[in-house]
Parts: sequence; C-alpha cells; structure tokens
Amino acid sequence: MVWYVAHAVFSVRLKRGQRKKLLIKENLYLLEADPGEDALEKAIAIAKANLVDDDSETLDRQPCVTRFEGIRKIISISNPIERDDLTQDDDPPVSGSELTYEHLLLSEEQLKRYLRGERVNTYCLNR
Repeated sequence: MVWYVAHAVFSVRLKRGQRKKLLIKENLYLLEADPGEDALEKAIAIAKANLVDDDSETLDRQPCVTRFEGIRKIISISNPIERDDLTQDDDPPVSGSELTYEHLLLSEEQLKRYLRGERVNTYCLNR
C-alpha cells in the first residue's frame, strides 16, 4: 500500500445571489491505495463523503452550500530516509514523514511577509 495526501478543493456558495469572489476551502485527506489502484477515485470519494448537506451552513449570515470542486493534487507521502525500518512510500506515515509540499517563487520581501502569515502574491511551481 502507498500512502497519499489528497488536496481537495471546496467552494462555499450562497443559495441565493452571488458574491464577487467565492470562498474556497482546501482540505487535506490521508489515504492509502494499492499500486495500480486509482488514488484519485479514492480521494474524490473521501472528499464527497465529508460534505455536509444541511440548512445550518451560513456565509455572511445567509444560507449557503459547500460544493466539492475537485482534487487539486495528490502527493505520495515520503517517510524519513534515515529510518532503516521503513520503506519510503509503502509504510504508514510516522513522525517526521513528509506529507505534502509547495514550491513557490518569492522575493526576499515576499518571503518575510509569507513567514509572518501576511498576504503575498505567489507563483506556484508544482501542481
């Protein structure tokens, strides 16, 4: 079995009317799949199973609905290479496993703002 992290994207939409921009949520799900098994299909099933369909959800005090938009990426988990008792991908994740990653292009100033949790315009190199 290979372990993966799936990045599932959801949009939150008003039931009546529109906003200029959509509220987008990205949830990360852990899953395992046999080699040759479709990890994407499993990721979609997990994401859809986590949708809540009730009338309690609101956005800006207005009724809304969360919609599954798709899987942005699936990354196989890499276990720590210094552990001789684990395979890189086949064993379950442990403390120190790399679960996901991003490759971004940022200036020095953008990097400082990014690390402070401030808004920056980025260019993402990986998908």
